[in-house]
Amino acid sequence: MADYFDASGDPANNSDIDSSVIRSVWTLLAAAFAKVAGYTGNGGKIVAINAGGTAQEAITTTGTGSGVRATSPSFTTAVISASTTLAVFNTVATTVNAFGGCSVALNIGHASGTNTILGATTFSQAITASSTINKVTITAPATSATLTIANTGSLITSGAYAITLTATGTTNVTLPTTGTLAALGVTAGAAVQVDQAVTAWTRSATTTLDTTLNGTLSDTSTTITAFAGVAGVTYHCRSLGAGSITHHATNLIVTQTGASITTAAGDTWDTEMLTATTCRIKNYMLASGAALVSGSVGDHSVVVNTGNGHGSTNTKIRRYVTTQSSTGTDITYADSATLGATFTINTAGLYGIYTTDYSAAGGSQMGASVNTTNPTSNIGNDTATKILILTTTGAAGKRAAGSRVVMLAVNDVVRPHTDGSLDGISSEVVFSVIRIG
Repeated sequence: MADYFDASGDPANNSDIDSSVIRSVWTLLAAAFAKVAGYTGNGGKIVAINAGGTAQEAITTTGTGSGVRATSPSFTTAVISASTTLAVFNTVATTVNAFGGCSVALNIGHASGTNTILGATTFSQAITASSTINKVTITAPATSATLTIANTGSLITSGAYAITLTATGTTNVTLPTTGTLAALGVTAGAAVQVDQAVTAWTRSATTTLDTTLNGTLSDTSTTITAFAGVAGVTYHCRSLGAGSITHHATNLIVTQTGASITTAAGDTWDTEMLTATTCRIKNYMLASGAALVSGSVGDHSVVVNTGNGHGSTNTKIRRYVTTQSSTGTDITYADSATLGATFTINTAGLYGIYTTDYSAAGGSQMGASVNTTNPTSNIGNDTATKILILTTTGAAGKRAAGSRVVMLAVNDVVRPHTDGSLDGISSEVVFSVIRIG
């Protein structure tokens, strides 16, 4: 049976004309033409068979130009959808080759908003990003490069700073699970490079020790009165020639002798920076390999006499009227109406301490303490480590004496410490501190 019209055979050949037969045939022809899409009102549309497969229909289209066929179609204009969702290449194929002929530029996504690519994406050619990928700018190398992150691994940074890794050869660095990488150089309390090159430091009045731990001092014979460096860092120094390093009780402390040093070529020592401008000279070794030893320490002593009661606040710390002698710079003496007498040590070393006193009643405790925190308590009640000398006067008006040789450190404070009952006022009441080594 034909889709449009079946010939009935009526009227038969050589038969009489019957109008009813003719009309029935025309009715069939009219039904056949009704199955064909009309021209009127269907300009620009394409013809297709309807869903029931019973007739043609005219379908509305967009755009102009040639129709698209099923095999290797060519799109010459954009595919545009007014819908907010458009599925392109919605297929179950395992491989989809798209845009293979694109030789100049391929633009995907809108300039604003979020463009999402689902699933893993492999690029076989270089990517030139006109903006960013997830706000990350990727710069293409001149030829090629590889960035490999192990399975389940992460590359994470924190802080708004740039990280530049520069390698001069194949490098494999294993990092600890925690910790901080410090810049090469010197930083107090941080790890340092142990094989740093030796720096040539210029000997000057204030000699600057810069960003390496090891250096030599130039042979200029200049007297050094100060070092400058990083606080908390110890520098290893080697002298290239003769010169002097001037000892200072607080700013440049020569710990082994407490005296100035005349350097010679080959001498070595450590400079421990207490602050950026104050230091200690330690472990001084002569070029011969011998240690620096103390010779004469000079005359550093304070002697006071004539009792003057006790401090009004520190009631167990003796006071004195007369400074019999005060020489050198290693001991600072002060007498305060409230705090009593103090002898502050400016240079570490070996010191001799002597005291003599008496009381009218007799049987009084007297002596000396160091760094006491109980200046209002009897010396006999003080902590054992704070007591340097402890003795007791005899009968009424009889003098007692005591002495001690002891190592003292910088800023130690020695005090004539009693039980508060000594009342001797003659010049026979004496307290002295002298450095002996």
